[in-house]
Amino acid sequence: MQLQGVLPRTVFLCLGCFLAAASFLAADEQDDLKVGVQPDGRILVPTNQFLTPAGKQVTFPGRPVDLAFAEEGRTLVVKNLRSLVFIDTATGQIKQTLALPTRPDSKVGFSVVGLLVRDNHVYASDTNNHVRVARQENNGRYAWLDDIELAKPKVGGPVHPAGMALASANELLVASTRGNNVQRVNLTTGKVEEVVPVGVAPYMVCCSTPDRCFVSNWGGEPPAKDSPQGYSSGTPIRIDSRTGIANDGTVSVLEKVGGHWQLMQTIRVGLHPSGMVLSKSGNGLYVANANSDTVSIINTTTCRVQGTIQCRPEKRLPFGSGCNALALDPEVQTL
Repeated sequence: MQLQGVLPRTVFLCLGCFLAAASFLAADEQDDLKVGVQPDGRILVPTNQFLTPAGKQVTFPGRPVDLAFAEEGRTLVVKNLRSLVFIDTATGQIKQTLALPTRPDSKVGFSVVGLLVRDNHVYASDTNNHVRVARQENNGRYAWLDDIELAKPKVGGPVHPAGMALASANELLVASTRGNNVQRVNLTTGKVEEVVPVGVAPYMVCCSTPDRCFVSNWGGEPPAKDSPQGYSSGTPIRIDSRTGIANDGTVSVLEKVGGHWQLMQTIRVGLHPSGMVLSKSGNGLYVANANSDTVSIINTTTCRVQGTIQCRPEKRLPFGSGCNALALDPEVQTL
């Protein structure tokens, strides 16, 4: 499959599959070893299997969900359950763990995705109504600044922001999964200046140019009046009448017109579109469809799907066995 401006030879790997070899324990070993990391680096799991992960492992408590490089690649920032973890990429050592500030609602943590580094600032979306902002101090360590408060959804309850992208040096776009919109934040003032409606439950934002951005919508388009539908966090969604499962997935195309962002087009892709990544040229956008086990390839100039990559590991597996995140190495042409 070849597309102008898109990788000519694509090697596809499913992110989310364990890069590990599994082997069962012999009976006489079971009583001698404890579950966890072993002296030789293997990991014993409760099912009495050994996993041998690829590469070097950096372990810490929590639930890491997103990654971003900082300090020209010298530091890896990890968005964890309730903290940011800063790792030295040369040594693999944890340099700092920056816990979320204590709030009356102790359940607030970091959301499923949404981490961005700009110069010496780190932006991370939480599970409530804010984008948290940390800045590197003169001593090299990071400290929290004032939060960016987002516009509340019409359905009530928290915003639950997710993916973010810089449209320009001072313009942050944030997806509100419960507001079904993308919010434009002025990074100088820290205020929301525009709320742009998109599809249902927007997940990630990806900008191909300063005037065109793409948004993956977990729930696709709102259902027609008489079509099968259910509710997700107060919002009606299209569902399969037989299974009750959401059966639509879209990517919204936003364009800046007269200084304001507008929804210009909707591209139908696979079910539960999640992670997205641009090709090196910016002309190709890859979209991971988690419940269709496919990757859609969108031409960012024509805003049309130009191809689909099947990525279900095995045909016998049920739907939803494939990828929800993507990474691209443009030098070796590997997705």
